[in-house]
Amino acid sequence: MSKSIRTIAWGLGLAAAGWLAAPMVWAQDQGSIVAWGANYHGQCDVPAPNSGFVAVTGGGGHSLGLKTDGSILAWGNNDFGQCDVPVPNSSFVAVTGGDYHSLGLKADGSIVAWGYNVWGQCNVPAPNNGFVAIAGGSSHSLGLKADGSILGWGWNGENQQCNVPAPNSGFVAVAAGNSASLGLKVFYGDLNCDGVVDFDDIDPFVSALGADPLAWNLANPRCHWLNADCNADGVVNFDDINAFVALLSGG
Repeated sequence: MSKSIRTIAWGLGLAAAGWLAAPMVWAQDQGSIVAWGANYHGQCDVPAPNSGFVAVTGGGGHSLGLKTDGSILAWGNNDFGQCDVPVPNSSFVAVTGGDYHSLGLKADGSIVAWGYNVWGQCNVPAPNNGFVAIAGGSSHSLGLKADGSILGWGWNGENQQCNVPAPNSGFVAVAAGNSASLGLKVFYGDLNCDGVVDFDDIDPFVSALGADPLAWNLANPRCHWLNADCNADGVVNFDDINAFVALLSGG
């Protein structure tokens, strides 16, 4: 078992964001968005009322914001319908943008994708459930499953950005670049994701024992259920207690 955080990357090493005319967007504490940079398509013109946002993301020439009520707003370049959020526009818990496509993660663990789809980047593989995080690349998409595996779909040319290296397990975060993909591996025992294993992790560890992975991940968006799999057997249960205690003791 490793206590270190490891990032796995595959595909062509291009910039993870900011290709074409992608904007910089930031959600402030009060839920308003500040956007700056290239504004050729109005991607920096946040629609009114600029309030109530809880998450933001930038695509190639469009921007997206997730509202407190679970709806998504999109603005900027809409040549391929990447700003036309499918109905029902509700129950979203995460949002991401690709070059000309967009993705939203629903509270039930399913993914909705829309926009440019010539490479199949909007065709979520079946079964479309159990997802806890999403990422959009230039022409490919990634979904992180509750079991710590990553699925990739869409353009998968010579850079193989949709082919997750083995072993495809133990991931707790995912990101997509232009033609590259990245996954962050599990940090065993760190259940509040502050970078250390200490007594502050005891309560979230206990809550993870026997919990539904998807429900736990949605309730703890900064961390991942698999961090409680301290004996690295792929499940979280009472067999992990001794390994967790050992990690607390610096083992």
